[in-house]
Amino acid sequence: MKIVFLCFSFFLDGILSNFLSFLPNTLSFCTPLLTLVFLVVIFPLYKKNKKKYFLTAGILGFCYDLFYTNLLFFNACLFVEIAYLTTIFCKRIPLNYGTLPILLILLIGIYHLSTIFFLHLFQVLNPTLGDFFYLWTHTIFLNVLMGEIFYFIFCFCHKKYVKAL
Repeated sequence: MKIVFLCFSFFLDGILSNFLSFLPNTLSFCTPLLTLVFLVVIFPLYKKNKKKYFLTAGILGFCYDLFYTNLLFFNACLFVEIAYLTTIFCKRIPLNYGTLPILLILLIGIYHLSTIFFLHLFQVLNPTLGDFFYLWTHTIFLNVLMGEIFYFIFCFCHKKYVKAL
């Protein structure tokens, strides 16, 4: 079932990014990062096997690079970083309907901040802190909403998921 949702979130990312603009100063309301959201939501399934979770994050990030960003290994490293931060967070605070939005807001911010840092470091673009806040605020709504929906569906349909929580 997680493979079905993985493919669904991956392709939904591509479909929504074609319809929702994500450049600064446009009229976009949402920027999809559903693959990253799905990576956070499936963490309880990998709670006992973190190496497999990091491998899944790396492969998912690599596929994200190939299909959406054309920055080979960039998102693979960022997805592994997000997976690592998710494991640290979930060690201290259990994942539930209340903590998931907080975790997603934090991790999406870290993802965008890391992206902007590396774009600035390698002089690909010269983004400002205003660009970061614009992108972060326009990413939160859709992704937190979809994270809660994914979480609900997983809790409803996947008994192994509920036991892992």
